[in-house]
Amino acid sequence: MSVATERGGVPRTSTAAANTVVTQTIAAVTGSRHYLCGLVVSYSATPTAGRLSIESPAGSTVFDCDIVGAGPTTVPIPSALMGAMSQALIITLAAAGAAVVGKVNSIVDTSA
Repeated sequence: MSVATERGGVPRTSTAAANTVVTQTIAAVTGSRHYLCGLVVSYSATPTAGRLSIESPAGSTVFDCDIVGAGPTTVPIPSALMGAMSQALIITLAAAGAAVVGKVNSIVDTSA
C-alpha cells in the first residue's frame, strides 16, 4: 500500500462473537483499487493478544500492529492507503481472549 490523495468512501462495520477473529474483506474489482480512508478498531475489554493487520493482495501483509487496550483505537491514515490493483483488501482484528468482542469500522473507496 502507498499513500493516495484525499477521498470519500463507504463505511463498513464488522464484528464477531467473543474471542473470534473479525475479518473485513473488500472483494477485488477488476481494473480498480481499494483506498482505505479511515479505520477504527475496538475491543470490549483489555485484549490478551490484540493485533490488527491489513493485506492487499491477500497473503501480503502491508500493515501490522499490536492493540493493547480496550475501547476504540483510531489508526492514523495520512490521506488514504492504496491497495493493490484488481486485488482484495483484507482487514483482520485478532481474537483477543474469552469474553472479548472485537469490532472493525472502516471507510473504503473503490475506484480506478
